[in-house]
Amino acid sequence: MQPASLRTHARPRFTRAQRWTFELLFLSALISGALFLRLVGLNWDEFQHLHPDERFLTMVTSAISSPSGWSEYFDTETSPLNPFNRDYKFFVYGTAPIFAVRYLGEILAGTSLALEGMPDWLHLPATLNLGTGYDEVHLLGRIVSACADLLLVLVVYALGTELYSRNAGRLAALLAAGTPALIQQAHFFTVDSFATLFVALALLFAARVRTRRVYSNYILFGLCMGVALASRINTAPLAVFLAVGAFASFRPAQDGSWWNAETRALILRVLAAAFTTLVVFRLLQPYAFAGPGFFGVSLNPHWLKTLGEIRVQMTGDVDFPPNHQWTNRPAILFPLQNMLLWGMGPALGIAVWLATLWCAWRIYKHHEWRAHLLPVLWTLLYFAWQGTQWVKPIRYFLPIYPTLFVMGGWALSELVTRANATQHLRRWALTLSLVAAGGVMFFTLGTGWAFTRIYTRPVTRVAATKWIYQNLPGPITLRIGNPGAEFSQPISLPENFVYDDAATRTISFVAQATGPLRAMWVAHLGDPQRDPDLETFTVELLVDGGDDAVSTAQITSDFSAAGGALGALAELNFEPAVDVEKGQRYQLRTKADGFPVSLAGTQIANESSWDDGLPLRLDGYDGFGGIYGGHNLEMYWDDNQEKLERFITELDASDYIMISSNRQSDSITRLPMRYPLTIAYYKALFNGELGFELAREFESAPNVGPWIFSDAQAEEPFTVYDHPKVKIFRKSANFSSAKVSEILGAVDLSQVVWMNPKQATNTPTALMLPAERNALQIAGGTWASMFNIDSMLNTQPWLAAAVWWLLLTLLGWSVFPLSFLGMNGLPDKGFALIKTLLALLVAWLAWLVASWQLATFSAATLWAVWGGWAAISALLARLHWDSITAWLRQHWRYVVGVEFLWLLLFVAFALVRYGNADLWHPSYGGEKPMDFSYFNAVVRSTYFPAYDPWLAGGYLNYYYFGFVIAASLTKMFGVMPSLAYNLTLPTLFAGTGVGAFCVAYNLVASSRPAGGTTGSAWRAGLAALALMVLLGNLGQPAVWAKGVQRIATDVVPMDTSIFGDWQRIAAGAYRNIVGGKTLQWARANGTGMPRA
Repeated sequence: MQPASLRTHARPRFTRAQRWTFELLFLSALISGALFLRLVGLNWDEFQHLHPDERFLTMVTSAISSPSGWSEYFDTETSPLNPFNRDYKFFVYGTAPIFAVRYLGEILAGTSLALEGMPDWLHLPATLNLGTGYDEVHLLGRIVSACADLLLVLVVYALGTELYSRNAGRLAALLAAGTPALIQQAHFFTVDSFATLFVALALLFAARVRTRRVYSNYILFGLCMGVALASRINTAPLAVFLAVGAFASFRPAQDGSWWNAETRALILRVLAAAFTTLVVFRLLQPYAFAGPGFFGVSLNPHWLKTLGEIRVQMTGDVDFPPNHQWTNRPAILFPLQNMLLWGMGPALGIAVWLATLWCAWRIYKHHEWRAHLLPVLWTLLYFAWQGTQWVKPIRYFLPIYPTLFVMGGWALSELVTRANATQHLRRWALTLSLVAAGGVMFFTLGTGWAFTRIYTRPVTRVAATKWIYQNLPGPITLRIGNPGAEFSQPISLPENFVYDDAATRTISFVAQATGPLRAMWVAHLGDPQRDPDLETFTVELLVDGGDDAVSTAQITSDFSAAGGALGALAELNFEPAVDVEKGQRYQLRTKADGFPVSLAGTQIANESSWDDGLPLRLDGYDGFGGIYGGHNLEMYWDDNQEKLERFITELDASDYIMISSNRQSDSITRLPMRYPLTIAYYKALFNGELGFELAREFESAPNVGPWIFSDAQAEEPFTVYDHPKVKIFRKSANFSSAKVSEILGAVDLSQVVWMNPKQATNTPTALMLPAERNALQIAGGTWASMFNIDSMLNTQPWLAAAVWWLLLTLLGWSVFPLSFLGMNGLPDKGFALIKTLLALLVAWLAWLVASWQLATFSAATLWAVWGGWAAISALLARLHWDSITAWLRQHWRYVVGVEFLWLLLFVAFALVRYGNADLWHPSYGGEKPMDFSYFNAVVRSTYFPAYDPWLAGGYLNYYYFGFVIAASLTKMFGVMPSLAYNLTLPTLFAGTGVGAFCVAYNLVASSRPAGGTTGSAWRAGLAALALMVLLGNLGQPAVWAKGVQRIATDVVPMDTSIFGDWQRIAAGAYRNIVGGKTLQWARANGTGMPRA
């Protein structure tokens, strides 16, 4: 049965020409809209190269060059196209995209497109230079990415049409056109858009082989598969999905046989596709092979090594800052959340995943696997694979976006089609379906439009940089313009420039604005000698080529009186004010009297070497090339005394702190045990305790008019590249280095626990209980409040054993109705397991509520939990009373027999424990002292996880649920742990033996003929019991025989056989007994026996 949207109508509503006209108009509008969304803001970072992956690929692409011929192309060791030969030894990207961009750049080299007069919000350069240079090739790469993504939209249209219908294809293409994740990647020169395009093409040809079993579709699949593989190696699983399409096309022969001519032809076509894939991969990823020459196909060891290194990096076991962000990110849920909220937007994300579930349901329920199997399998399996990796950014899931769009398009189309075919309430159903489909389209395209708004304004780092140059003075900053509209032009000088003599120094500059020059700033004008004398600093303005000053600015003061070691901010006014003209060269003639005099720019601290610091090199200014003093807090360094001192020193020396993104603050705080000092720093900074105040904040979020859609909570890679949140903190008047030292020095650095991200995920608290949870454990009560050690139960062990057995039996019977219904398919209805079931149900639910801190792990909670289960059981017993009582009347002998068997095993092992009841014996204790300590910790715990009895303040890092079961019975029955331990072991012994009996009994009883005897089932059950708990350790006889004391014989080497030992024992015993000698004992095999 075909889906409704696949059915054709008897009479077409439009002519063929009309349909083609509509299709052309639709595709034209689709291409225009999608291209606009992908090209707007092409130069969004204004040549700053702010995307680290793009920056790396730009450096590689501008460094490589085309080889002289094919022989050099395939010569891995010498090819100029090989990144390894251009000192990029760690290159793990696919080479197909960068080869395409490089060759295209060489073809277009020297091409310039004048774009002056274009609207500023388009963010296009005034002149678009196309070529292979560093500031050229990245824009070309972005254009290639945008075009690849545009083609992807058309391929989605074709894929939807191929799998389902033209309507499904149209809707899928519209969904793809407005998807934020695709739009974002189209603005980057990376491999993702390129790879996703060829994944979609390969899926298209895999879909085509369902209905067109010709070689061309298989070969084209192989071609696209090869390009995808040469773009991103993690697209390799796609190769398997050709078989899915081929399977959907396969039909057995008329005689039902599977091995026939068609099968052989299918295998040949698949082999042709595989061969094509390998050839294309060899051509486009040539340096994955050792070469030289095309047939040098042994894999390149260096390439394999780099893949191995990146694989290890992406497991979380390697410690480097980019990995910190993935700490404690839940598999599946985290990438799904990011896809739904940010990568697609809620409307599209929810719609396509519901569509996927619907398709999967249609496969299961209606066997529509020929249409749905390919997209469903590819989507679910690839998502499951990538979603369980350590590194799981949104862009890693782009290969499944095409199939999600297609299934979403099908679902929306099917929804409308089904509503239109509804006989009852057709108008309402059609209206609702159209609203649903239209709503998804509207919000998807609206989300895409909103996201592109970030490319129509300066990226936040650029905006922050421009603000810095205008508001933070350098060693000399000219103020040009009328009051309220001044333009600041910083002039660079060598860092901390010092006038140590009376000589004049001339500084040349070109005016960057037109207007009156009224004043200048010096960020720090100081006296290095810190003497109390007055100093004078004079600046004269000269027109370039002239010798006479046209204006003079001068200041006289004690430059050491304020501002610390570098001096304070000084403002010098030019008398008279002089008009300067933009582009005109001028000179500043400077002189100091009362030298030495120092000039320094604003002191700026950035967070780390792993992020782009501020200010950027922009508008001809190099912020740290003589304008500002640079400091680095190195937030990723380990927290230790050295880092503490660095914080204190750098904060004291800095005027401003730049947070150019949330990369450090968001990732470091995910490792609290490793970075307590750094986290304390952030807390104190953000609440103002460090003496720095927020001066400016730059944020750029998707928006539609006044409606802003913040994505600050999205994964780091989604925001920090093209719209990071920038914060600038300014030192305030109440800054005190002593206060900083007091706040940060309060952190106990001895408690730092170094963990890599993977370890921090597995043990986020380093196996330590949080302080508040530890306090609750300590305050959880005393042994005296839990157990009455003077009660008869705790002073009369055999009475305790009897009560223990009796209560366990009675409480076990209370849950028999649960067993009767839950295991109704078993001949014994699970009766043999009721005691085990009771202990498990009570312990599990009590453990759960105590883990969630809904209730304490106490006797009251345990009895309340039992009461809940007993109430449910009583209700079930009332509803099924006749069947339960009938079964009991019919099987009362089995019931009595099982109860007797359980009691027999319990008593037997209780006697064993009676013979060796000491839990702390230094020689015979074995693991029992460790067991007993864990058991006591669980009994004593208020909440779970239980505390660690061997690590103060820690929690139990052990598989402890078995102790929860034992502790539950202990606390319910009020038996003190030292006695309960020796009763728990017989309970476990009896439960294990009877459990084995139950399994074997039911297997045999369920297979006997109706009305047959149960004797064979009982024998099987008893045999299983004996094998499980009595005969399980087959090495015991040998141990016993080796330990038998050799009586009155010479010491015999221990490597003799058991039979030889018995012969010597018998002979020695005979000689000694007949001779009337005193028996003498020897120690053998470390067995302790008394000496005569």
